[in-house]
Amino acid sequence: MVARASEFHIFSPPVYLGRNLCHRKIGIGFSEEHTDLQRMVGWDSGSWGYHGDDGHIYSESGRGESYGSTYDSGNVIGCGVNFERGTAFFTKDGVTQGKIDNIRIFKGC
Repeated sequence: MVARASEFHIFSPPVYLGRNLCHRKIGIGFSEEHTDLQRMVGWDSGSWGYHGDDGHIYSESGRGESYGSTYDSGNVIGCGVNFERGTAFFTKDGVTQGKIDNIRIFKGC
């Protein structure tokens, strides 16, 4: 996918896991204000995310869809988002994992 930089907001948040947290799961995504931040992103209404343990995309549901590679604390995960079109993509260590269309929570941002 080739996109102009002006079409996407791009971020790569650093993820640090402290000692004794090797069995924790990582999810990177977006949520609305009311979303419970004690649960994985994407599982609840108003949230959407890419999970490292299975490489699936979760959109307001505990049932994910196959998307990309798994990842862990040793990887660099990037994300590009077009809020107007409701599309996004993730990268793992600089490699695009694929485009995601029609993300409901982005509509109207």
